[in-house]
Amino acid sequence: KYCKEFGLKVLTAKLYDGIFVRGKKFRMADFKRDKMQLPFEGTSPGVLFGQESPYVKRLVDMIQDPEKLPPEILKLDNLSVAQLLIQQGAPQDVIALYTYLNATEETARPDEISALSMVRGLAHRFNFTEQQNEGRIFGGNDQLPKAFARALSDKVLYDRPVRKIAHNPDGVEVTFEEEGSFQTISAPYLIIAIPFKVLREIEITPEFSAGKMKCIRTLSYGHVMKIAMQYKERFWDRPGSVGQRVFTDTRLRRIYHTSIDQPGPRGILLSFTSAEDAEKLGQLSEKERLQVALQECSKVWEEAPQYWESGVTKYWNDDPWIKGSYSFTGIGQNHDFLQLAQKPEGRVHFAGEHTSQFRASMNGAIESGVRACEEIKKLV
Repeated sequence: KYCKEFGLKVLTAKLYDGIFVRGKKFRMADFKRDKMQLPFEGTSPGVLFGQESPYVKRLVDMIQDPEKLPPEILKLDNLSVAQLLIQQGAPQDVIALYTYLNATEETARPDEISALSMVRGLAHRFNFTEQQNEGRIFGGNDQLPKAFARALSDKVLYDRPVRKIAHNPDGVEVTFEEEGSFQTISAPYLIIAIPFKVLREIEITPEFSAGKMKCIRTLSYGHVMKIAMQYKERFWDRPGSVGQRVFTDTRLRRIYHTSIDQPGPRGILLSFTSAEDAEKLGQLSEKERLQVALQECSKVWEEAPQYWESGVTKYWNDDPWIKGSYSFTGIGQNHDFLQLAQKPEGRVHFAGEHTSQFRASMNGAIESGVRACEEIKKLV
């Protein structure tokens, strides 16, 4: 909807056309057609994502009504994905592979993610698979927030960090810093779209309900890093290459060709590194991160070093305005945390990907904003 309003072109971006795991390369088309076997014990041939499904099928089949979960299913929120898979007889290799599958999407480790979240995702088919196409915006997905920023340029105040939120039955007040001094604005209602990991550091008076404050203080956020690597030539496009968008079990995790819409011989590969690998890379210097990136990339494409030019990294956990990745569902957080995150507190309403069923996505963030606006519209 908003891409159409802003005149942005949405193109199809297929997930992966190559796999590199445990030193072996697979072209996705051959892998699926010939039902090739991954070098992981207990996995099904010709399939990448969803290897955990056979081990939890009985539990997934128990979910007939998403609003009325059986007690046995609700108890899964007390287990991690790793614990449940072990209970259900999955070999360690399946858990190891899950680290690079949906756990990478969650930006967390299998021993941190709620088992209930995984089972519900499989039941409702929310989980990623190699069968799905994704959308991408021509020129980069940041074209959408930039378009919003231009449209709201006379209403958005930049470089004014919020320090305090006060609310009462009559209205709200927000105190923020402006060029070294504190300023306060008042309004009848407030929508907070701040990531909860940042909101924890803002004074709230009076505090919200106990359930809301617990959600704000404990909602899980993972680790994520992206590394953009510029090369003189696009060797990944040559015949015989494993692909342009490659799923790996290296420290880079996922590697995508992101300069696909740009002319010229040069190209940029972008890695999506998350969870433990991102956390470890986050402790390194920029130079060391790029050295690791080239080293790992060379495992997938041996010719990478001869075409290397430069690179740049972004570790979101070091960003003071988010302090981590997007949210994920930690152990004990799948049963009611979404409802707690969404729930208004008096005249204060909440938006952001962490308040959406479609967490971790631009679509979920926008949907949550629309929902919060509708909540207030009903009150005025």
